[in-house]
Amino acid sequence: MNFSAKNPDRRESGKQKKELKAGLKELRRQLTAAGVPKGKTAEYVKELQETLERRERLAAGYEEARRHLKRARESIARLSECMGESPANEVAVSLQELLTELRGVCHDCLIREDDADFGSTVAGITQMAARYGTDSTGMQAIMLRSELENAKAVMDDVSGFTAPDFFALAYYLGHEERGSLAEMENEQRNQFVSAYTKEHFLDAFLRDCRKAGAEPRVWEMIHHGT
Repeated sequence: MNFSAKNPDRRESGKQKKELKAGLKELRRQLTAAGVPKGKTAEYVKELQETLERRERLAAGYEEARRHLKRARESIARLSECMGESPANEVAVSLQELLTELRGVCHDCLIREDDADFGSTVAGITQMAARYGTDSTGMQAIMLRSELENAKAVMDDVSGFTAPDFFALAYYLGHEERGSLAEMENEQRNQFVSAYTKEHFLDAFLRDCRKAGAEPRVWEMIHHGT
């Protein structure tokens, strides 16, 4: 069975891996030819490859979470309009669809999985959605609307976040604990991981790449797909 013909994303991924492998091989050759010690060259190339591969996974997870975030916000906006007017069974179905989206919105650079307030809000929506149609009037309906508004407010806020430098984040997470970023605001985290990566890897690496005439190649690898 020809899977590549039916899976263009997989085929594109395979092409990118081949290009990366070829690029790293050429980088290794350039650095060695420029007099960079073989051990140091091997360390550079290994670090770069691992960081690039980790970056792709992080970026893919982030984009998936943003898709869920967009659909969840749209779903809540529709629910706000139809609750009280549409049949209860239709609203109940829409609530279950919303919950499916809410389960996918968490990401370290958006809404963290350990965000207790957001988790509590989603739990409240889940409980009330299960009873919708049998207990959907009065105070219960008011509470459900309130929880939906709370969830949407959080998602509206994070939807405006600047996307992270995935290369810098990938390098940082390859060397430090993920939890060390937990208390940082979005922009603070972005600046912190960028500065960390520059200090601990990029400054020295790019200096040697510059000597080898390989700096443009490396920047292309770092920014490709971002």
